[in-house]
Amino acid sequence: MNRADCPHCEEYRNAGYMYCGKCGKLLDCFSCNSYRYGNAGHCGSCGRPFHVTAPPQIKSFSFTRIFGIIAAILTSLFLIVDAVALYVHASDIFLFLSDKMYGILILIPYPYTFTVISETLLQLYWLFLVAVLTLCFIKLVHETYLYFKNRKQKNEESLKIEKTGIYWIGLLWPATMFLQIVVLYAAILFFGVDFTVPDMDMDQLALMFVLADASVWEELITRVLIIGVPLLLMALAKGKTDFWKYPLGGFGVDKLSMGLIVIAALVFGYGHEAGWGMAKVIPAFIFGLAAGYLFVEYGLYAAILLHFVNDYVSAYTWLGGSEAVLGIGTLAILAVGVLATVVLAVKMWGFLKDFKNRPPYPKGLE
Repeated sequence: MNRADCPHCEEYRNAGYMYCGKCGKLLDCFSCNSYRYGNAGHCGSCGRPFHVTAPPQIKSFSFTRIFGIIAAILTSLFLIVDAVALYVHASDIFLFLSDKMYGILILIPYPYTFTVISETLLQLYWLFLVAVLTLCFIKLVHETYLYFKNRKQKNEESLKIEKTGIYWIGLLWPATMFLQIVVLYAAILFFGVDFTVPDMDMDQLALMFVLADASVWEELITRVLIIGVPLLLMALAKGKTDFWKYPLGGFGVDKLSMGLIVIAALVFGYGHEAGWGMAKVIPAFIFGLAAGYLFVEYGLYAAILLHFVNDYVSAYTWLGGSEAVLGIGTLAILAVGVLATVVLAVKMWGFLKDFKNRPPYPKGLE
């Protein structure tokens, strides 16, 4: 059997081994990818040399791979439009906020406004949001650039688009959109659950500010606060010098972080009850699971961009585009979401079957 086709490699990798017990292949640890994308010669965690990897064996066709690429391209188009809308109106929003007040939300121990900011401080907060989103865009573009650059290397992992954040954002966004709509209408029609649409009839600039705030701030108070901070504290307690990486995510899924993903998603789901009603809790929980996975596996930037592309879906009309074109684009996303849900269900089944082999803690916190 070709070592590249060994079905046991992933099992041994998830159990924390450096070599496959069946074929003897040198395996990636959960930090290899980040060092590889940084163009390092060796992994800083396990020491794996990237230049000695066996020549890649690429499948001629994979439906999930091709479909994921299509979904990633479609999602990228929406992200580009979203980014253009953000920067075109950024200065207008800055001036708009000069005489406004805004409540900053916190979700723990329950959703409430813990402070109110206004005028100059609110404008500075807007600059902070734009700066964070800009860093996320840069990170995504840089990662995608490195993927294409690393394809020139004779390295199996560098040829896998499935290892990039944009691939998974592309799969998860359409799927979560589709699932949220299905679950929402099922809760209303079959169970009579209350659903209240918040008053979004506000000035366009105000709406753009609120949605950008949700994309960044809600990820900070759920994914970072509930997943990243506990792991940060564990790292500090163990005297780890790389403690800073946990609030930024991207350390790989293990049993502990999976539990924290679920807790963060529950908090995120319940946080939508006050404004939307109980019918929104489960759909928001589903979205929270997707954002949590992206945070842990790829980093905070991926979770924020998933949230941003979801909330800024109407950006095309903010640039003067027609509602009809936006509607066609949204239908395309939902259509992709149907297949993306099937693809993710298959991948989820394999993930759950192998979950028992995952390490109990992130690498470095054992």
